[in-house]
Amino acid sequence: MGDIVRIAVVGGGRTGAPLIEEFLKLPYVRLVGVADVDPDSPGARLAKDNGVFFTTDALLFGAKGDEIDLLIEVSGDATVKRRLKDAFIQEGNRHTIIMHDLIARLMVRANVRDRAANKYIGQAVQAGLLRKVPDGAQMVYQLTERAEP
Repeated sequence: MGDIVRIAVVGGGRTGAPLIEEFLKLPYVRLVGVADVDPDSPGARLAKDNGVFFTTDALLFGAKGDEIDLLIEVSGDATVKRRLKDAFIQEGNRHTIIMHDLIARLMVRANVRDRAANKYIGQAVQAGLLRKVPDGAQMVYQLTERAEP
């Protein structure tokens, strides 16, 4: 793996679509493929709209070998991961790491919470209740006089 991490996502639904959306924004991630049995899933549409390879057959990723650094399997189908591992073995793909779906689900939950917190902080800043204050290398927020009782 170099400076760019090449990622494929299997599953474009409730967990996969938010991951795909985030990966498309990151300059150090190259989304190289999305697979979903539903070609109209939110993740499939994101892939197609952004010129990312899309397939309904996730097992095709096994043959991509060195083209994929990390495969995230969040299809919700318990049999898919085993079939992917078998396809990778059959193709001799020893490069790609298949990430556990639990890690992906935790990433999505953390991202959702972070977005919600940033939304509320932004609203408080706009309302004049908080202000940004530099603190060394980071920014912190302080209550304004308006917010104090």
